[in-house]
Amino acid sequence: MQLSMFRGTPFAYYWPDLRKEVQIVIEEEDPKEPISSVSDDVLTLRTGSHLRRNFVLIPLLIMFTAFSSYIVNFSPRLYHSKVYAADMTKYHKQNVAKFTKHSIEAKKNGDIKKYKHYQKVIEKELKEIEILSTYLEKEGSITIFTHIKALAIANNGELETFLLELAIFVGLYGVTLFFWVFFLLKPRDAEVYFDRRKQIVYSWRAGRVGAAAFDKVGLMTNNTGLCIVLNFETKKRDGYVVKAMPAIDIDNFVGHVSSDYIYTLGQILAFMDDGKEALIAADSFERPQTKFFLRDSKKPEDLEARIEAALKGGEEFLDKYQSHIIWGFGDFNFKK
Repeated sequence: MQLSMFRGTPFAYYWPDLRKEVQIVIEEEDPKEPISSVSDDVLTLRTGSHLRRNFVLIPLLIMFTAFSSYIVNFSPRLYHSKVYAADMTKYHKQNVAKFTKHSIEAKKNGDIKKYKHYQKVIEKELKEIEILSTYLEKEGSITIFTHIKALAIANNGELETFLLELAIFVGLYGVTLFFWVFFLLKPRDAEVYFDRRKQIVYSWRAGRVGAAAFDKVGLMTNNTGLCIVLNFETKKRDGYVVKAMPAIDIDNFVGHVSSDYIYTLGQILAFMDDGKEALIAADSFERPQTKFFLRDSKKPEDLEARIEAALKGGEEFLDKYQSHIIWGFGDFNFKK
């Protein structure tokens, strides 16, 4: 079987071959990943977001947090305070007075070389006084913008270096903050439900309900897993749009090919045809919830009615996902 990465293919298209070729092993209890639960009427699959969280997000979070903590001692610093600026201004004014006196004496003595040297020193000291005045004239506390203005007056190349360092540190801490927000606020994905009694498939994402009749549900693939295509509510719930659920990984974290899904799809079809007895010998199965999630994706209100509404227009839904490029939700969603 060959699944598309951009358009959906009806699951029903593969039923004859799956029934013929896939031999399902009846397990004592665990029907293996990505099946999350099995009961008399419902089988659920969980998306691979927990693996992407555990093997990508958490290591990146630890790495960026540790690196941010380490380099905080090397971050750009605002060296000047008003007290420091006042003291240094006094020092430079004393130098101006001293070298002015020296330059006058050198000029009287006809020592042009020393005179020019003293004039350059005086010019440098006056420049320092001008720079320091930026801090002294600032009303209230000195800010980063005060420092930038002072460096711009200095015009010695330090401003470009400071801005580059600032951009690096802001970017680093921004990425670290994003990872923490994502880790803390991202809910555990809702599972994909296969209802044998009603012969429907449904789930929800970001508060939006999606559903399809089992004989019309679509399949897609990408490098991170299998995608179930459903008819989802729009954000404003004023219509419907074809969407793919986040990828369901099977055995591999990345690098999936269509052949990886054959056995799982065969299990789903066997359950929808013959019930739980086709998969497990036990009365039911419930896989423990994945860890490191602070909250679950909240079950939408009026779920049954919204599922029924999403099931309408099945033929149009079937045509859309086969003839149009289908976009998914992705993992970047914080809404329950």
